[in-house]
Amino acid sequence: ALVLAILARRARMSWSMLIGPPLDADHLPLLWIVLPLAGVMLGAFSLLWGPLSYVIPDVVQRWAVEGMPELLTAGHPLWMLSEAVLIVVVAPVMEEILFRGVLLHRWAHRWGLRTAVIATSVAFGILHVEPVGHVVFGLTMCALYFSTGSLWAPIAAHMVNNGLVVLAMLPSALRGETRDEITLEEIRSDLWQWAALFVVGMAIAIW
Repeated sequence: ALVLAILARRARMSWSMLIGPPLDADHLPLLWIVLPLAGVMLGAFSLLWGPLSYVIPDVVQRWAVEGMPELLTAGHPLWMLSEAVLIVVVAPVMEEILFRGVLLHRWAHRWGLRTAVIATSVAFGILHVEPVGHVVFGLTMCALYFSTGSLWAPIAAHMVNNGLVVLAMLPSALRGETRDEITLEEIRSDLWQWAALFVVGMAIAIW
């Protein structure tokens, strides 16, 4: 945030022009896009790492199993609250300003809009444990930005998405239970079901 603020000041960037107007009430139904996107990302995780686990099991073990972050500190309410704020509020704001804001505009100016959309979405995807679904997520956030003219739309959608993740993990974290580490066998199982979830999620998202 500090680096972005300094660079924006040096470039005399207008934050109001970058972020755009407040989100219009007519655009709120678009935020439901996060539901099919959740299916896309869940399906993509198994579809990517499942087959790869037979070819490069050690890499999948390190990256997809051991690299999966523990988002909420189990049994520590104050830590959980701070982590929830970071995940649901701070991260979406900063990531959308960086990827769909600064980088998208800068790279579009340099290489053209289509290249910038793809490049920023790929950059966003590779920073996550599951890159394929997050690339789709990045592309969708670009579409939200373009269709509404406001960066608040992808920020809000990103917040809803991360909020659903936190809500899913909250009950076990409140009980003091740490996340059970997923195994390679679990990643490999039910690939057809995950493929169906991915296809259905993509179809609904595109529609």
